[in-house]
Order: sequence, then structure tokens, then C-alpha cells
Amino acid sequence: MSRAGERLFITQPAVSAHIKALEQDLGVRLFDRVGRRSVVNPAGRVLYEKAQRLLTVAEDLKAAMSEL
Repeated sequence: MSRAGERLFITQPAVSAHIKALEQDLGVRLFDRVGRRSVVNPAGRVLYEKAQRLLTVAEDLKAAMSEL
């Protein structure tokens, strides 16, 4: 979570809060906590794959709109 915060220019507690809110919204845990580490679980992997697809579609949409 600390490295994610560094990459996003937000604090680690903010990252954790966003993850917690997303987990509550989806009704599933996305990470398994192992000591101080967080490990992506199967639900987290599914979310990641679907999010990647959505971002690709969004980029395609922007490109299509700019071509008009």
C-alpha cells in the first residue's frame, strides 16, 4: 500500500481507505492480509482484469471521439 501511495502521490492511509471503501461497495475482500503485507486474492485479480478492460475501452472511446 505504501508503494501504491507513492506512485499515486497520496498517503498509505488514504490508499487503505480507498481499498476498504471499494471492498465495502463490492461486498468482497480484494486482498488477503498476511501480517503487514497485503496480497491480492482471486476477487482482486478479477477486479484488476475487468478494470484493465474498462480502461482500454475508455482509451478507445477517447481515440474514436478525437477522430470525429
